[in-house]
Amino acid sequence: MSSTIKVLFCAHDRPDYINGPNIWLRRLLPGLRERNMEGIVLFFPSGDPDRCETIRALRDDGFTCEVYRGRNYTEFRMRWIADMAKRHNPDVFVPNLDIPAYYASAWIRQAGIPTVGVLHSDDPFYRAIVDDFLRKPDPSPLSAVVCVSQFLEELCREAGAGKTDVRRIPYGVPVPEARARYRQQPFRLVYAGRLVEPQKRISDVAHALCRLTQEVAGTEAVLYGSGPSENQVRDIINRAGCTEKVRLGGLLGSGELLQQYNDAQVFVLLSDFEGLPIALMEAMACGLVPVCHAMRSGIPELLNDGVNGITVPDRGDGFIDAVRRLMESPDTWQRLSDAARAKVEQNYSVRSSTEKWAALLSDLAKGGLPKGRPVLPGELKLPHRHEAISEYQDKRWPGFYRYYRNRAGSVLKKLNARIP
Repeated sequence: MSSTIKVLFCAHDRPDYINGPNIWLRRLLPGLRERNMEGIVLFFPSGDPDRCETIRALRDDGFTCEVYRGRNYTEFRMRWIADMAKRHNPDVFVPNLDIPAYYASAWIRQAGIPTVGVLHSDDPFYRAIVDDFLRKPDPSPLSAVVCVSQFLEELCREAGAGKTDVRRIPYGVPVPEARARYRQQPFRLVYAGRLVEPQKRISDVAHALCRLTQEVAGTEAVLYGSGPSENQVRDIINRAGCTEKVRLGGLLGSGELLQQYNDAQVFVLLSDFEGLPIALMEAMACGLVPVCHAMRSGIPELLNDGVNGITVPDRGDGFIDAVRRLMESPDTWQRLSDAARAKVEQNYSVRSSTEKWAALLSDLAKGGLPKGRPVLPGELKLPHRHEAISEYQDKRWPGFYRYYRNRAGSVLKKLNARIP
């Protein structure tokens, strides 16, 4: 092993796309580089790679980013990943959130390269990763699994039953010098995240914010982000007649969001489930008071109700009452704001997160078997796709016969449509 530890990550990206896992990667890699670890990223983009924010940012920072340009079939992607592993000869491989990379991990680990899975959220997709790559196979294709929350750590320890190294490494966020201040007129609430259903319950969030601004004078709200439910959210705001009090702020990068946080008082998160929300942590670091729907993963270890934020049982009366209490009591808002900022500063710094990752990667690299080159068999026999994983995430090659039969059928269908 060379003195520099080389780590091969997988990631997804697309134009106008910002999410927690990519923000985490952009913060982690520079810290690893300072610790003599070289991060290389295999990207699977949707759309023009030159317009993908994370690819562009990492390349500008001097990181090697390999971009997959082949067919979107699991088997094709697995072989490309194996080829990239041969080319870069990493000391550790991190499939991250790419399903073909998890399948390829079995052969990469057999070649003596340790592999690390990452669980970013408590949702069906990541639970499928636990089922298919930690609970069922023996041996597991994963040398270790990193979980961002205590709940996910407990889930993995139960599933792994001691056969895989499970570690909890929360995300880290910067704590800026500037911070939010109490202001009653207007008393501003912020949501930042994907505009999607069902996880984020974004329609319910929009309804809740509209109702709040109608019932509690002096309140206003901004929703930052983008997603497939954006038009639906806009329609809800328009139908409620709240366009002057509730607005869409668009998709902003982390730096731009931090500036907006300093002009707000409350961060709103009313999801059904999360991992460890980076947007929430960034807001707390700025001194916003979080008002969150009660959920089992991530939130309980970040937020202590009545100490550094408020958890609410519903998106209706409970939410309205919580915001009203904060607005009417500057002392309560200030106490919770100070505690929220202190919580992140003491427990969720970028340095702390990076040091834990560096320790894990160093342990794995030093303890690995003599490295070889991963070789995939000529015929890949993969298990059935998990019901929680979409065809887009794990699209199987149908074989040449079925592929060309389907292509021919598609062409005939188009020709028949043109014949009068």
